[in-house]
Amino acid sequence: MAGLDGEPRTAGSVMCEQGPAAAADIEVRELARLMTDADVRSAPVVDGGMVTCRDVLRATAGCT
Repeated sequence: MAGLDGEPRTAGSVMCEQGPAAAADIEVRELARLMTDADVRSAPVVDGGMVTCRDVLRATAGCT
């Protein structure tokens, strides 16, 4: 994909600053607070994977 200047863009040039990373055993409530404080909608899990706002909402609503 090219930017406004016609030059190719890389993922690194458009990614956001590093937000919070979560351990797999963090409580959902604490992760939600970290994500809110950092104003991010997803967080990498150190052991692999990603947690999104939708994942947090489903967990707190009792959905799987």
